[in-house]
Amino acid sequence: MAGVFSCLAASLLCIAVGATSLADEDIAWIENRISLLDATRRGYVNMQLKATGSVGVAVEMSVESTMDIALSVTVEPGLVLDCDVPGVQRLVVRSPVEFSVGANLGASRFIVLRPEEILDVELEAYCLDARDRLPDPGTTYRIVGMASPPVENVLRASLQQDEHAGICALQTAVWIAQSNMTRAEYALRLGARCLDTDVARALSLCQQAGVTPDASWGSQIVATDPDPQQITDSAPEPDPEPASVPETDVDQDSGNPPEEKRASSFAEWLLLGVLIGGLAVAVALLEGF
Repeated sequence: MAGVFSCLAASLLCIAVGATSLADEDIAWIENRISLLDATRRGYVNMQLKATGSVGVAVEMSVESTMDIALSVTVEPGLVLDCDVPGVQRLVVRSPVEFSVGANLGASRFIVLRPEEILDVELEAYCLDARDRLPDPGTTYRIVGMASPPVENVLRASLQQDEHAGICALQTAVWIAQSNMTRAEYALRLGARCLDTDVARALSLCQQAGVTPDASWGSQIVATDPDPQQITDSAPEPDPEPASVPETDVDQDSGNPPEEKRASSFAEWLLLGVLIGGLAVAVALLEGF
């Protein structure tokens, strides 16, 4: 009997240990959260970063975990990437591409890495140095740190919007925040490829992020919403009020219905009285028989 109880106790202990291990692994996905910058510096991950040669989906990242536990690696807005090619722009990361549009705005952007797992992730990134040139496709990059607070704030502000602001707007806002780009510099770099609405969105992002653009942008701000005064000025004249109904057609006193209705009611009561009287006569005649 003691042997049976011993076996049962051992079985229950194994089940408890197994359940605890699974729970610990699930908790590790949440608790072992670390930024991609810190994970790289501590050697928790190895990665390769290559430019696509464009803005927007600008970087292809292959990341491998070196740990024997699961990690949640956050990709922070403002992560700066650099290369060893002279005259080529640094890049600043906004978010993993899969989180860039239609994301849960309250959720952190993170990648779950299981032990020794390798993942291929596309990164949405923008050029940080307006006066340098775009990287060629395949250019190798490395993580070097975080952007200045104004750039980081602009990127974080863009992630709080329900819709993507657009590549031109985001790139313009990043350059304004990074180097206080003037309107003339913008015209040389992006003016031919962007619209006035892109300028409006860029300046709106800067305003949300607490970044003050150069004074040259002051007269170029384009309202994203119509001017209420313009709407008022251009609105068509309201239709004239409908002619009032003559008082003779409508009796305002609800206690006195129109004459025609009163006459009709009298006729109905008269007919009902005749029918009742006739019925009473018929009943009297039948009783006489």
